[in-house]
Amino acid sequence: MKNIKTILAIATVLIISCKKNDDNPVPSVTGKDLQFMTKALPGNQAEIELGQLASQKAAAKGVAAFGNMMATEHSDALNDLKSINSNERLSLSTTSDAKHEQVKAQLSAVSGYTFDTLYIHGQVKDHMITQALYQSEIDSGKNTTVRNHAVKYLPHIKMHLAKADSLWKTLKP
Repeated sequence: MKNIKTILAIATVLIISCKKNDDNPVPSVTGKDLQFMTKALPGNQAEIELGQLASQKAAAKGVAAFGNMMATEHSDALNDLKSINSNERLSLSTTSDAKHEQVKAQLSAVSGYTFDTLYIHGQVKDHMITQALYQSEIDSGKNTTVRNHAVKYLPHIKMHLAKADSLWKTLKP
């Protein structure tokens, strides 16, 4: 009888300690990986919103098609990041950041050639920054899931940059 009580006491302690660990898990996304997630989530959301705007407002068909591609491809990347965010219990913001909201407001106020050039020039700059962010995560990230995301999407970012740069060259005077 004494052994059964001892076993029950140990089992109770184990169950309670497991429950506490489930409530407050040790985060596996920290440091460089967390910095990456903090920038990549709102960055992808911004690309979706700006891409949707471009697909509606662009004067040049190539710019509209590029915007549509940005909205579609960044939606895929954002969904992957949201999954990581949820699975890792991070609760990071997925809304566009203040810088991109300002860009969106500027783009909303213009049209035609001005819209096209502002949008594409911004895309070249943003994708250069994003390429460096993703490469840095690949080089220095510790969390396998976050690094795998960066590995998966870096080729897309490079392609986006090349396409935006090509469009920029056709648009600039």
